[in-house]
Amino acid sequence: MDKTAVHIISFGLVFLLMTGCQQGIFISQQKEYPPLPEEEGFVVFLKDDTTDLTGGEIVGEIILKRGMAAGCAYDLVVDFAKNKAKGMGANALKIYETRPPDIWIDPCYKIKTKAYRLNNLSEYEQEISWHPKRKLTIGDFKGSKEDRPFLAVTSSQIRLRWVQYPTEKYATCIAEAWFSCQNSYFTEHSDSVETLVHEQLHFDITELHARKLVKRIADEIRDLADLQVKGQKLLDETYSGMGVMQDKYDSEVYPDPAKQAIWSQKIRDELEAMKMYEIKQVKIKIKA
Repeated sequence: MDKTAVHIISFGLVFLLMTGCQQGIFISQQKEYPPLPEEEGFVVFLKDDTTDLTGGEIVGEIILKRGMAAGCAYDLVVDFAKNKAKGMGANALKIYETRPPDIWIDPCYKIKTKAYRLNNLSEYEQEISWHPKRKLTIGDFKGSKEDRPFLAVTSSQIRLRWVQYPTEKYATCIAEAWFSCQNSYFTEHSDSVETLVHEQLHFDITELHARKLVKRIADEIRDLADLQVKGQKLLDETYSGMGVMQDKYDSEVYPDPAKQAIWSQKIRDELEAMKMYEIKQVKIKIKA
């Protein structure tokens, strides 16, 4: 049976400048649960999201009324609340109020959130962060199968961002590998298990190249200004190399499915060889 699939990739580049602010963190917990394991999925619902969460259980509330020493940028404030919610055992965060920075009073984002525990998180997930213990399932592929020429499509991407603390001499550069649920699809058939293994390896190849990108940044970038100049070029070159590997993988396995095991071992070995970059973070100087 034809197991042809296509791998779609895209990229994003984000710069976050973090400023030091006074803390104003208020946390109330209504339910006691063990902390959420790091490999478990988590969904953030933004303020304008109208998803009905009445079937979920409210675990607690997290309010950030003033800036945090951890950072003022919106994404970082949300990440902070997300991590607090995971510590409560919640698997979702609903932002119900936001306040933009005020350069005269407090140049930091403020948010009010509720931490939820949802019974069927997969129903709400739109993207999945790569983790060695979190393997893709057929239910993760949520794209439409109508008029699709292939049995399965995996859509994944690498995001690159860096965070700068003005009071420190280093910035932290972070690469992340993500699977897009809505842009991926899967048609169940007699060989679905084998097809799922094939698609998982496409995602693993994305993770491998995210680690390779971090290694290149560590080896080739002198300082933050250098990264701002060369970051897009490094991303482009990483995607080019990843595309070559993805195509080679498909071209060898499609005509000879027995080579799937060979490729699976190859990627496991390469991921292990890049294990020191598993957290996909590297510090770079603000100025050379």
